[in-house]
Amino acid sequence: VFTGGLREEKPRLKINVKLATKEHPYHKKMCMWYDEIDVEIALAPKIYLADELNYSPCREAVLNHEHKHVNVDRGVMNKYAHQMGAAVKQAVNEIGMFGPFPSADAKTYEQKFFGHIEASLAPVIEELNKEMTAKQQKVDSLEEYEYVNGFCQGHAKGAAANNSKKTKRRR
Repeated sequence: VFTGGLREEKPRLKINVKLATKEHPYHKKMCMWYDEIDVEIALAPKIYLADELNYSPCREAVLNHEHKHVNVDRGVMNKYAHQMGAAVKQAVNEIGMFGPFPSADAKTYEQKFFGHIEASLAPVIEELNKEMTAKQQKVDSLEEYEYVNGFCQGHAKGAAANNSKKTKRRR
């Protein structure tokens, strides 16, 4: 099977948490709560195509196949973005405001607040990864590969010949 292309893409998740505090300086106690939470999801796909494809119908078929993968990634990420937002909202509501606690323990409680948000997202991210893997496997069906290879009959042989030439040149 001649693939001729590769899609490289890993969704990136960035979580920014801003906390607010109110301290009673005389008692050296404070309260803490979530002030702002931003969850950023980024997709930056890179598609690589074999050099020998040039501007052929094979190149277009391979490129279209790789775009199917990108579309799956975007669709799944969009679906789970809403679930991530709901999980964060629930996590915030569970804690609300915390305190009073000793002001000297502020860093410990900051870490707990951050960890609480990360833990709330973990099951959603796990489900996202499972669904993305399952849907990507459907894109890579035998029927899809046969369809793409229908446009690439001469390229598979040409690619093999070019690879053997490159191997011979390296010796």
